[in-house]
Amino acid sequence: MKISSFPIVFVITFLLCISIKAQDADPAKAHIELNFQEFLTAVLANNLDLAIERFDISAAEAAIIAARVFEDPELEVILPAFQRDDFGGMPRNIAFELEIPIETFGKRRYRIEGAKKEKEMAESVVEDFLRYLRTEAALLFSELLVNQLVRA
Repeated sequence: MKISSFPIVFVITFLLCISIKAQDADPAKAHIELNFQEFLTAVLANNLDLAIERFDISAAEAAIIAARVFEDPELEVILPAFQRDDFGGMPRNIAFELEIPIETFGKRRYRIEGAKKEKEMAESVVEDFLRYLRTEAALLFSELLVNQLVRA
């Protein structure tokens, strides 16, 4: 899965905003202490791509519920047309048609199993995305620490 550069840009912007805010507040206290756990929490909380991936899990859960639903039977009434002027053409027979869908060969079961597999796939995609995002955040955090040590 390819991770976009959006998280990197967001994190850098986030850190720049924090440092600018800290410099404006007190020029003597120019840097802010931020440990890795706080940094990672901020990255995970503000990542829109992660929110989209998590939404796919909710959509897959809804698909499971929809797959369990039986199709509704249909009742149809067939009235032959009659002429207005003459009641002699009144319908003498009315037809009723009832359609009850019957799913054979385990079609419903396979539909439910397919929806469950889609949910499992969405969950594994989110886990993989989180793994890459945490790796990218750790790399960026270490680069920021090295930059701070080089400046000092």
